Amino acid sequence: MTETRFHILLRQFLANEGKVQDWRELEALIKTGHHDNDLRLMFDELYEGPEPKADIPDTRIRAILQQVCISRGEDPKDAGKVAPRIPMLRWWAAAVLLLIAGAGVFILRQHKPVPLQPGAMAKIKPASDKATLTLSDGRTILLDTAGNGKLTNDGGIQIINLSGGRLQYQAGNSNTSAVAYNTLKVPRGGKFSVLLPDGTNVWLNSASSLKYPASFSGKERSVELDGEAYFEVAPKSAAFIVKTGNLDVQVLGTAFNIMAYKDEGKIAATLVEGKVLVKAAGAQKLLKPKEQASLTNGTANLQVSTPDLEEVLAWKNGEFRFNHGSLSSILRQVARWYDVAIVYQSAVPEVYFDGVVSRKSDVGDLLEVLEATHAVHFKVEEKRIVVIPGTR
Repeated sequence: MTETRFHILLRQFLANEGKVQDWRELEALIKTGHHDNDLRLMFDELYEGPEPKADIPDTRIRAILQQVCISRGEDPKDAGKVAPRIPMLRWWAAAVLLLIAGAGVFILRQHKPVPLQPGAMAKIKPASDKATLTLSDGRTILLDTAGNGKLTNDGGIQIINLSGGRLQYQAGNSNTSAVAYNTLKVPRGGKFSVLLPDGTNVWLNSASSLKYPASFSGKERSVELDGEAYFEVAPKSAAFIVKTGNLDVQVLGTAFNIMAYKDEGKIAATLVEGKVLVKAAGAQKLLKPKEQASLTNGTANLQVSTPDLEEVLAWKNGEFRFNHGSLSSILRQVARWYDVAIVYQSAVPEVYFDGVVSRKSDVGDLLEVLEATHAVHFKVEEKRIVVIPGTR
């Protein structure tokens, strides 16, 4: 039988060989459903003989099983219900089935895998709906304990706390011309969204804040962002402007994401649909959908690129999604989402990961997935995660 590209890629996967992009290509081919017959034929070929023809240890299978559970938002302990059946399967068959079932889970690139012990990590819960609202007169309201319903008026505007971590502004009778500014602050370990008075929807990531007027007037709708947020801007004649650091993003009606965490080393504005004009350091770029404008801290050079949109929006869609993500960048997200401190026992390991994990998972579940690569280990001490280099 002449080997096709599919067969070559599949054999590489079974032998734990090949590059990450090869495994992504194989995943894409399997997901098309056009190679089901090829899979059956290869099953027949590899099934012949008393021993499997691909070296896939049972510990690796168990690790992948756990990742499948986590990627689906399920308890990784459930992987143990499947593990006892592994000896009855050919290693290669289990791997292929798991690749199909768990498309998008973390790619494991180890030759000496470490057996995992589900539940051994401390159970630190993921981010929940919590935020603080600061009104124009300085009063603060803890939204996660305030209860649902009308909270107050500010500048003649009704402010309503909705279920599911959401704030809403409704126009009322204003008896003042002064602009009343509110600030919505989401702490580490929190998430929240707000429907602004002009109909614009904003989702705030952990460790983020948004300052905005309780009602918009004039030729501009201007807000200030610190951290990360996703905007769906209501189309109006007045331009909508997001100010963050040294970057301004101007739109009329569109959907986009802005990441401006100070510890990330850059500010990035990513357009999903519509048009935005990004301004920084005297330069400006008009973005098309799926483009990103970024400004590295301490520079004046505005760069335009085409990022992985799924990775950019993963936080809003309830996922950790990494495309050759460095360990340090992943753990910065972990620190914000779970409200934990990250401590490196020695130099930061230079390792990279590809994959997807649900943000609904406890932190221990995510760390166990990273540990399965044998590249790094962790010790969880209350709200502190110690990073220990692996032996890979």
